[in-house]
Amino acid sequence: MREKSVSLRAADKFEINHKWVFILFKLIFISFFGFKFFKKYYLFFNNINFSVFDMMCIY
Repeated sequence: MREKSVSLRAADKFEINHKWVFILFKLIFISFFGFKFFKKYYLFFNNINFSVFDMMCIY
């Protein structure tokens, strides 16, 4: 009984960590491609670059 409860607790911890790792990975992925996009179209959106950057920060 005791070993089972410990293993279940470990599984819950792993699931929580996995979820946070997935969220962090998604954020890094989005920020990386957002930065690439921002760099690529910087000259086109030179006048409104701050608004474009704010939009990327929201998403």
